[in-house]
This record gives sequence, structure tokens and C-alpha cells, in this order.
Amino acid sequence: MEAYHAQLGDQLPILLVDVREGAATSAAFAKSFKLDLPIGLDTGGGAQRSWGAYALPIHYWIDASGVVRAVGYGGLAPPQFKASIQTVLPGAVLKP
Repeated sequence: MEAYHAQLGDQLPILLVDVREGAATSAAFAKSFKLDLPIGLDTGGGAQRSWGAYALPIHYWIDASGVVRAVGYGGLAPPQFKASIQTVLPGAVLKP
């Protein structure tokens, strides 16, 4: 995610959401993986329930109109991630 975000910058806003964990746990996770992406906290699980995100991790690709164009479950390989990005940014040229 970090590599694709670095390539696309503002064309690809990415928000990570930590479900049912606190700020300290989330910060430790981000530090351990050297993540610079913003992380939202869903400590009570409300967003998880609203989105039906019961299999974690889950990835949603939402276009500029707010339409979910792709959903990915689990850890995605670079080709899967790239294909999903291209559902919301069809002309994107991405390096693996």
C-alpha cells in the first residue's frame, strides 16, 4: 500500500482502519511496519458492522463518486492490489 501510495500521491488517498483496538496498539502496529498512512480507529466496531467487514483484513476501493468498485479480502499480492487500484484509477501506471 505504501509503495502504490508513493507512486500515486493524492490520486490515491488511503485510510487504514484499526478495528476494535486502541490507539496504543494501533500506533505500535504502524511503527512495527513503518507505516506512514493515516489510521482511523474503530474501537467500538461500528464501522466494521456498517461495512459488514467481518473478515479482516479487508480492502475497499472507492471511486471519486463514492462507489465501491472492488473489495479484497486478506493479504493481497501486488498484482491483485494493482488490479483493484485500476478499478478506481483506470489509467494508472503502477510498478509492482
